[in-house]
Amino acid sequence: ATDRARPLVDAVDLTRHEDLKTRAMMGVVIAETWARTGQAKKAIKTLDLFKEAEKEMPELRPQLLRAQAFASAALNDTKGMRKALKGLFAENPQYLTGFVMKKVGIHPLLEKEARQMLIQSGNVQRKVQMKHR
Repeated sequence: ATDRARPLVDAVDLTRHEDLKTRAMMGVVIAETWARTGQAKKAIKTLDLFKEAEKEMPELRPQLLRAQAFASAALNDTKGMRKALKGLFAENPQYLTGFVMKKVGIHPLLEKEARQMLIQSGNVQRKVQMKHR
């Protein structure tokens, strides 16, 4: 799905949108798409534009953190990825479940870290493997 979204987001000109909230929401969606389709550095630059908007629009925080987690994972920035995941977890532990479901396009490092955080918190059970005799 992100591969099909890529041509659409590449064509968006964020400067055309004067409303900060609209621009920020679109920017976050664009950044996540870029992060998931090989343009993680471009995604980080876009997310940096909206760091201040996060304070003015707390409802945007989960989407910003999610996009940041994808971009950091794509760049193998474990520290940045963990920071984003911890922020998501603090907002709502359920936000991490989207990274551990069997979906296409989730970076293995991101999935592993999100799963570990959920297990350590007690919000998800470890799979118990039993040997049949």
